[in-house]
Amino acid sequence: MGYLYGLNNTKGLIIVSPGHRDTNDIKLPEITYFVNKGWMVLCYDYTGCYRSEGDKYGWVHTSSY
Repeated sequence: MGYLYGLNNTKGLIIVSPGHRDTNDIKLPEITYFVNKGWMVLCYDYTGCYRSEGDKYGWVHTSSY
């Protein structure tokens, strides 16, 4: 599922990819910033994640040091 913000903005299009386990909601401060600066922003959920269609699947959490 995708969301397009700032439909009437004319500077261009920025695509925000939130990450496999993150949701679009976590990126709202960044989306708002760019929309207020005149950009359109496309943000989407990966298939099977958050509100997107498709089968849900589990994740193994790993950390980078």
